Amino acid sequence: MADTRQHQVHEQKLEQLVKYMPFYIVEYVDNKLDTRSLSTLLNYVLDYKLFLEWLIAEGIAMQEHTKDIPLSVLDFGTEKHPHR
Repeated sequence: MADTRQHQVHEQKLEQLVKYMPFYIVEYVDNKLDTRSLSTLLNYVLDYKLFLEWLIAEGIAMQEHTKDIPLSVLDFGTEKHPHR
């Protein structure tokens, strides 16, 4: 695929956003680089960012930074707020 300006911009934005993601999202992005477009991955990571910020804002995740949210926080189970 030829490097277009948009491709370069998406690559830069994705690289910046991934710095603030937990390891499990970084691993997912790394594993999908060959099978998904940068635009798609960028939009996924933007959605993950919003979701993780919401978890913090709602007190579901007690971490201060999205990067620090453990995978276990996403295991809601049947309890309303198991990680408080």
